Amino acid sequence: MERRVTKGRAGKKRREEGFTLTELSIVIIILGIILALAALNISNISGGIKLNAARKQVEAALFRAKTAARQENVTYSMIIYPAGNADNPNSYEFMHNVLVDGEWEMTPVDLTVSSESVVEESGRRVVQIGGNVQISGEGAEVTFRPTGTLMQVTPASIVMSSGSQTGTVSIDALGRVTVD
Repeated sequence: MERRVTKGRAGKKRREEGFTLTELSIVIIILGIILALAALNISNISGGIKLNAARKQVEAALFRAKTAARQENVTYSMIIYPAGNADNPNSYEFMHNVLVDGEWEMTPVDLTVSSESVVEESGRRVVQIGGNVQISGEGAEVTFRPTGTLMQVTPASIVMSSGSQTGTVSIDALGRVTVD
């Protein structure tokens, strides 16, 4: 800080204090660096929140399909479409076994909840994964087959990413869902 002594109107000496241009420039540069780091951290946090929400969305959907298979005693499938799927990228849909003309057929079924973004086409309801989260790999088809008091499940792992962060939703042969 620089101090200068000047004379006022009455000829008395008066001290003026202030910051130099160099000192102000250094403070502005430091504030700019701090703000840039804060912005980077906020975008990472935002991506993590979106990824966590998408994993919970898939976990809840798997639970709905599993519960419906047990309650209705019919086979349910949840088909998960990856980012590379041209028709339904980053989405999933539900199917269930229905007796049609004496034959069992897998047909689309609505197990969606009101907060999900749904695309309806030709009787199908395809649910979009929220937060622009990407599903990697080939996707998956998880099938729940009730067999008496047991459940046969096609095991699968669904890998999702948001920015530089990735997470996985896995389901084992017993129907246990884990979110990593």
